[in-house]
Amino acid sequence: VFGVSFYAYIKTQKMESAAYMLEYTDKTVTDIANEHGYDNSSKFANAFRSVKGVSPVEYRAQNTKAQ
Repeated sequence: VFGVSFYAYIKTQKMESAAYMLEYTDKTVTDIANEHGYDNSSKFANAFRSVKGVSPVEYRAQNTKAQ
């Protein structure tokens, strides 16, 4: 229906949720990774980069909106 596999769709949705948390919360990348089902921050960072094009830390630095 969406032109992508179910796995790819779920991964993209998880990374969009993680991106929102990176922008609007001060939670650590490790905490965000754990909340999205990753027990390894490195695997989370690789998955995030594959969807968003930058690492979670780079994304937060460029897009942070938390005060």
